[in-house]
Amino acid sequence: ACRWCAHNGLDDAVTRRLAWDDIGAAATVGDVTAFLVTPLASMGTLALVANREDRLGEMPANLLVMLEAVTVSAAVNQLVKFSVGRERPFVSDLPPELKGLTDHPADNNLSFYSGHSNLVFALVVSAGTVAHLRGYEAEPYVWGVGVPVAAFVAYSRIAAKKHYLTDVLLGSAAGAAFGFALPWFFHREALPADPALTLTPLPNGAMVSARF
Repeated sequence: ACRWCAHNGLDDAVTRRLAWDDIGAAATVGDVTAFLVTPLASMGTLALVANREDRLGEMPANLLVMLEAVTVSAAVNQLVKFSVGRERPFVSDLPPELKGLTDHPADNNLSFYSGHSNLVFALVVSAGTVAHLRGYEAEPYVWGVGVPVAAFVAYSRIAAKKHYLTDVLLGSAAGAAFGFALPWFFHREALPADPALTLTPLPNGAMVSARF
C-alpha cells in the first residue's frame, strides 16, 4: 500500500522538466545501461587497469569485494523500499481506478529510494575504491568511465517517471557509501597496493625488490 503519497514542489518540477514523452523507452534505456553497460564498464575498466600492470590475477578478489558491496547495498535498499512505500511518479499520474492495473501493481509503491541508482553507484564506487587500494596507476580511468554512466542511469529513472529526484539522489548516495565503505573499512588490509613486490635487505644495507 502507498504510505508516502504526498508531493513536493522540487520533485514535481524536476519530473516535469526531465521526463521523456515516451517513458517506456526511457525505462528500457535505463535498464540496459544499469544491468549491462555499467557492470561491463566498471568491471571492464578495472580489469584493464589491472592488466596494464600485469596484475590481472587480482581480479577474482576484486570482483568478490565489488559483489559484496552491491549485495549489502541492495539488501538495505529493499528493506527501505518496503518500509517506506512511496508511490512512483507514473503511478501518481493515474486515476485511482487504474493504479491497480499497471503491469506490476506490487511495484507501484517502491519509489524510495532508487534501486537502479543504488546498484550502479555501488558498482562504480567499489571498483574505483578497489583500484585505489590496489594502487593501480590508471585508477582515474575507472572513475572517469564509471561515474558518467552511473549518473546517466540515475537521470534515466527520472526520465522514465520511475523515481523522483530525491529517490535517485539518496539511491546514488547510498550506493556510493556502500561502494566505498565495504572495501575501505573491511578489506583495506587484504588489498595491498602490490602484493607481488617484496623488499629484501642486502648485507651492505641496500634493498632489492623482486616480483614473483
